[in-house]
Amino acid sequence: MALTKAQDALLQQLENGSEVTFKEDHYVVVDESGEESKIWPSTFYGLYDKELVIKLDNGNYTVSEIGKQEIRSKDE
Repeated sequence: MALTKAQDALLQQLENGSEVTFKEDHYVVVDESGEESKIWPSTFYGLYDKELVIKLDNGNYTVSEIGKQEIRSKDE
């Protein structure tokens, strides 16, 4: 699966404990300390469309098992 550099970086952030949320009309990545960084919607939508991220019960998004496999396949 071909991912952009931004998508790959986002998946790795999510695997390291960050989550994506929709806030004030845009998507942001929230890390474990609560620091937020804005992301391009196209970066997120591509991952969601490919089922590389999943929605959590709290409404945020994180990496799916498929996404984790994608990250691991790049490490091999």
